[in-house]
Amino acid sequence: MKTFSDRLRDTRHLRGMTQRELGEASGMSQAAVASYEGRQRKQSRRIMDLARALEVNPEWLESGKGPMAPATPGYGPAAPPKQHRLMEGRASTAGDGDWPFASISRSEYEALTEDQRRTVENVARVMVDDYAIAARSRTKPSPKNKPRRG
Repeated sequence: MKTFSDRLRDTRHLRGMTQRELGEASGMSQAAVASYEGRQRKQSRRIMDLARALEVNPEWLESGKGPMAPATPGYGPAAPPKQHRLMEGRASTAGDGDWPFASISRSEYEALTEDQRRTVENVARVMVDDYAIAARSRTKPSPKNKPRRG
């Protein structure tokens, strides 16, 4: 399987899923899944959602590298445990005035391969999207007091 589109389509078939079922399981439309499989879209911002729905390693799905199966089913590859110290606010490193991560230095990030950086970005994108959806759902009015029809 040479491309992201090939791996996505072949894994969906292996799991016995339709495009519609994969779309529902990953929070996308059937048309979005079809566009990824048809190579209209080269990369998926929703790689973690697709990998979770297909129960595969997101790095493998995106780049073909690493094992197909996730180390922890449903959650993608397991990372080695890393000790983090609690930091208040942002890390203040000279020259990194707008660096967004308090517990990851710019040099640690820059030491990653391009594929690893893309995976970090995709994970962050999924989390930001999930938090935004959760925030929107908290602001919706409660349907408790709606009158019943019928």
